[in-house]
Amino acid sequence: MRRWALHLSVPLLAAALAFAAIVHAQGHANDNPPRAECSPTITGDNLGYAGSLAIGPTGDIFVLETAAACVIRVDVAGVGHMAVGGGRRSDACPACGVQLRRPNEVEVGQDGTVFLLEPWNYRVLAVAPDGATRTVIGGPNSGSYLTAFTRGRDGRLYVLDSDRVLRLDPTGPVVVAGGGGGDVGSGSPATSVRLSDVTGLAAGPGGVLYLIQERRYRVLRVDPAGTISVFAGSGVEGDTGDGGPAVKANIVPKGLAADDAGNVYISVRFGHKIRRVDTAGNITTFAGRGVMAFGDIGDGGPAAQAGFVFPTDLAFHDGSLYILDESTRPRVRKVDKAGIITTVAGGR
Repeated sequence: MRRWALHLSVPLLAAALAFAAIVHAQGHANDNPPRAECSPTITGDNLGYAGSLAIGPTGDIFVLETAAACVIRVDVAGVGHMAVGGGRRSDACPACGVQLRRPNEVEVGQDGTVFLLEPWNYRVLAVAPDGATRTVIGGPNSGSYLTAFTRGRDGRLYVLDSDRVLRLDPTGPVVVAGGGGGDVGSGSPATSVRLSDVTGLAAGPGGVLYLIQERRYRVLRVDPAGTISVFAGSGVEGDTGDGGPAVKANIVPKGLAADDAGNVYISVRFGHKIRRVDTAGNITTFAGRGVMAFGDIGDGGPAAQAGFVFPTDLAFHDGSLYILDESTRPRVRKVDKAGIITTVAGGR
């Protein structure tokens, strides 16, 4: 039995090492060849494993197709358009000629400027509607290690640089969280703590900032006064606690968005649902049945009865929650003010 296991393990190990070598070589390539041509239909070949979602000021949906290194825009009529990268510059799409390198997050400003995080270029890039580009922060020789960012309601960007969160003010970056050596505790100064395993940022109303710790199974909150506390999650992996305090619930947070009233929505990727923390701090399931379901299961009905594959990025706009559901046919779904869910982009 042991000899059989040894003979089997050798080819498996060789295959694993070969795969790791390919990934390593691709990750350190100088160029960024797209896996497929960028398509305004949000196809599975383009969106890949780690897409990102943003809503423009007039309600247009912007989706980052990570593998194809481009951004598409779906207008309010449901028509897809190229927005950034993925093609040649034209009068209809001045920013299509912009070459992107492995972008993994997108935000959109009030003037239509598209902001993109390029971890492999160690920068946040701004692309204006006319195609003009500028580096907002970072760069290959900056010493920055940028892994997440978000845009506040006041238009300012927040960027995760190693173990610190920076706010980009007109006068320069300001540290708002991390950089210290203490533990997170209720009422602790946010700049006195040591941050670890932060995988995402999200902004709420009134200058509140949320930090997602997916692998530590919790969400942190930094209030406008600069104090940090645990907002949701017990620190234990799981999917329990509905109806009780969010800080005692077991969660695995992936994405987050807040509405204008301060309610917070948390996507649970492998739990196939969206959970909601109300302004009193209690958590419930907002959307999804908690089982994997492909397609548009639940469209036209209550969001709680909907099926998701892997809900990831979230965005809130004009009373509605937008959900990026990654699968073989990625789609963007919308939960309106009445709690009804529909597919508004993708799924082809």
